[in-house]
Amino acid sequence: MLNKTRFLGSFLQDGFFRSVMPGMRVRRSLVCSPAVKSSVIWDWNGTLLDDVNICIASINRLLARRKLPVMTVERYRKVFTFPVQRYYEEMGFDFTAESFADIAVEYHEAYEKLVSGASLHGDAMAALDQLRGNGALQVVLSALEEKRLRNELRVRSIDHYFAHIYGLSDLHARSKTERGRELLEAMGLNGAACWMIGDTDHDAEVAASIGVQCILVSCGHHSEGRLRSTGARVAENLTEAIAIVQGTTTSQS
Repeated sequence: MLNKTRFLGSFLQDGFFRSVMPGMRVRRSLVCSPAVKSSVIWDWNGTLLDDVNICIASINRLLARRKLPVMTVERYRKVFTFPVQRYYEEMGFDFTAESFADIAVEYHEAYEKLVSGASLHGDAMAALDQLRGNGALQVVLSALEEKRLRNELRVRSIDHYFAHIYGLSDLHARSKTERGRELLEAMGLNGAACWMIGDTDHDAEVAASIGVQCILVSCGHHSEGRLRSTGARVAENLTEAIAIVQGTTTSQS
C-alpha cells in the first residue's frame, strides 16, 4: 500500500506541487521529516556487564601478592578511576619496582579467569530489546582492549545488537575520548542526537568532549555521589536510563 505521507513529502521536496498545483495547500504534518531516532553509545564494564565484584576480586589477587591492603566494594567505588594507572598508584603499587605494563597484564590475566562468572545487569537485555524495537542505533564504546571486548559481547550473544563496537588498542585503559570521536564520525551523526550511557565520571568526561548527552547509572563502578558530582543525569538502573532516553520520564536527577 502506498505510504501517503512519504508520497506527499517526496513530491513536495521535488517541487511537484509547487510547480503543477501552485494554489494547493498541503498540511505541514504530512511532509515533515521522519522522526529522528535516538542513538545510544553504551559503555560495557559496569554498565551492561555487572562485573564490579569480578574487578575487585581480580585486583585483590594482585594486592594480596604484594601484601597490600585488599579492596572493599565501598573503597573500590571511591578510588577506581581513569587512567587506571592513577588507580593502581592510589592502592599502593610501586612503579619504581615494577612497570605499569606488567601490572596491567597481570590484572587482565586474573580478570580473564573470573569474567565468565559475570553476568549482564538484570535489566540489560530488556533495555537492548526496547531500544532495538524502537529503531535506535546502538553502539559500544569501552576502555577494554577491543579484541577482548568483541569476544565478551560475542560469548554473551549480544554482539548483533550493535552497529559499531569500539574498544582500545591495548590493556592500559587510559581514555576512550579519541575512540569516541572516531565512533561518532563512523556513525555519521551529530552528537546532539546521541546519548552515552555509562557508569563512571570518565564516561561523563567523554560525553562532554565529543558533544553527546550523558546518563550515568549508579549500579556500576562509581558511587552515586561521584556520579552526581559530574553534573550528568544519574539513573538507578538501565530501565530508568532508557526511560530518560526515550523521553518517558521527566526526571532531572
